[in-house]
Amino acid sequence: MSGNNTTLLATAMVNDTMAAFNRTYSPLALNQEWPKLVRLIVVLILSIFGTIMNGFFICSFFVEKNLKRKGNVFLALVGSSDLIICLVVMPACAATLLSDQLDNPDVCHAVQFVTEAAAYSFTFFFLITAIEQYCQMVCSEESTKKFVNLAVNLGIFLVYGISFGFAAYGVYEELDYDYCQRLHYGSFNYRSYTLIFLHVVPCVITMSVLLVATLHVKQHGSEEISYRRSERYDDDYCRSILNMLTFSLYVIVWLPYLIILYRQPDTTDQKFYRYAWLGISRSVFTSIFYSTLSKDFQRAYSFLCNYCFCKTTVTTSDYSNNRRARRAAIAEAGLNAPIERCPAQEPRPPRTPSPEAIEL
Repeated sequence: MSGNNTTLLATAMVNDTMAAFNRTYSPLALNQEWPKLVRLIVVLILSIFGTIMNGFFICSFFVEKNLKRKGNVFLALVGSSDLIICLVVMPACAATLLSDQLDNPDVCHAVQFVTEAAAYSFTFFFLITAIEQYCQMVCSEESTKKFVNLAVNLGIFLVYGISFGFAAYGVYEELDYDYCQRLHYGSFNYRSYTLIFLHVVPCVITMSVLLVATLHVKQHGSEEISYRRSERYDDDYCRSILNMLTFSLYVIVWLPYLIILYRQPDTTDQKFYRYAWLGISRSVFTSIFYSTLSKDFQRAYSFLCNYCFCKTTVTTSDYSNNRRARRAAIAEAGLNAPIERCPAQEPRPPRTPSPEAIEL
């Protein structure tokens, strides 16, 4: 009797597993009703475009002088979190499509692990970016340097350790939701703690700090006319708005997936994986905000495009930029006086011919 029960249990588990692998929506291969070529092209376009844009975003901090400040390393690391998605997760999905081994559990768990780690690191690095921005706009220069040095030396390793540690522990110990086969919901307590302490609390602090920094820039600009008319005001205000826009998009895009994950965990595959891929695809388009709305990033992207596609050097563009900056500084200082022309020389008298040249 016990043998029959064991056989029935094993058969049920096999049927559940086969049902998990024979679904219309795949966690890696998207909607299987679409042609395979269409899905492959979509994934490759997202991967290539996202890799180029996020790569340009990170390289911008090395080629543009206004972005070379030490504190901007945190914003560059925010871009590195998105680059991980475009450079690891999406190519893995494309390789799965090419290999015809759909929904390989090992590959799927690795993709889930990398995606969760990238999401955790994105949240924490943006939190550090917001605090660094607040210190630059409100606190003294000495306090800002202390915070930046501490965050660079300790914060980066701590963020990566927490992100990859919790992601690996949750996925491979089956404490997180089973994204690949959807056979279990994981540990509710573990999922609740990670949601609160790794997402909700950092997100609330980040949005609050960004909002306070933006309001401080507006107030400072209304109180000091000289600051309002300076380029620093435009840079500070543009940076605040861009950071708020980017982080708000991150929260809005991932919020439907989290609601389904915690409120409707037994929803259909169509809804579940559609919202999951909506959050994953956000990594492709985040850097577009900076490249279209920030002058510093526009200059950096133009330098990189010239270097990569037009075979010109970055130093040449940087030199021309510095030359324009020097001309602008001279003009503002009132030193661009018109160049005086040399007085015209009086015409010389005609040369007297030599006696030998006189015809007799």
